[in-house]
Amino acid sequence: VTINSDKASVGGNDGSTVETATITFTLSEDSSDFTDSDITTTNGTLGQISGSGSTYTATFTPSSDFSGTATIDVAASKFSDSAGNTNVTTGQGTVAINTVQPTVTIASSPLTTIGGANTATVSFTLSANSIDFDNSSVTVTGGTLGTITGSGSSYTAIFTPSPNSTTPGQISVEGSAFTDTDGNTNTLSLTTTILVDTVAPNAPTVSLSANANSPVSKAEATSAFGIVDVTGGEAGATMNVLFTGSNGQSVTKSATGPSGSILLTESDLNTLGDGDVAVTATQTDTAGNESPVSSPLEFVLDTIAPQVVAVDSSSPPGAYKSGETVTINAYLSEPVAA
Repeated sequence: VTINSDKASVGGNDGSTVETATITFTLSEDSSDFTDSDITTTNGTLGQISGSGSTYTATFTPSSDFSGTATIDVAASKFSDSAGNTNVTTGQGTVAINTVQPTVTIASSPLTTIGGANTATVSFTLSANSIDFDNSSVTVTGGTLGTITGSGSSYTAIFTPSPNSTTPGQISVEGSAFTDTDGNTNTLSLTTTILVDTVAPNAPTVSLSANANSPVSKAEATSAFGIVDVTGGEAGATMNVLFTGSNGQSVTKSATGPSGSILLTESDLNTLGDGDVAVTATQTDTAGNESPVSSPLEFVLDTIAPQVVAVDSSSPPGAYKSGETVTINAYLSEPVAA
């Protein structure tokens, strides 16, 4: 007997059914007693034989979730011809099997909360090469997934979170969403969760420090206590404070939320120059979201010490005796406190 399969290999496991093959048994002479019990099969099952004379067929169904080789044998002395001669052992029939359903592992980078203009790179690692894995294979909530690129068993795509949201992104692959090269469809994946925060924080508040009064002197501006207090920040947020002088020049300082005090250096004062100074602030939270600009704070910067520009006397000229009063007038470059 010669044993042949119409397919060299079978697969096609979709979770409920598998691909089958038709096995043909060709006897060298007609037989009237060739039956199912004459055949031994491994790694699968053989359906009921049909046929007569010297040609018989049966359907072979491979074992599910198996990768390897099926064998189909007819041992010696299992059937006889019309003269009563029993058969001899002949060649073994084989069928290659892969009915293992592929799996998919989903990973996201970075692992931190994403927000602002930030995105995450999502990778899909399949346990077997696929012929049809694409965006239609993936279920996404909480954002959008860009076009999937890759081939074989490795793919990537960019996840963009929904705006103004703290709803986590979730990415999964449903069962039977793609097919491997042997026709097996995949199993359900685990769901990968991406933490999302695209809600912009509120604008911080800027105010003059308690030790500073407008006009602000050089000593007050460079004090270790700071010239400006910035409050209303989120924990860990970066608060950027912008000082703009009347000369159009600006200086940017930063503090870490929720609050901080800003001091200026002598170099900063030289950049800003004396005169009106406007101060605004923004904050960028740990997810990368930037706040609106704060309401402006305005003050006058005066770093030049007053000087005596002239001295005269309002008393008549002449010689004065000890004990007599002479009025001396000093003229200053600017008004001073008493």
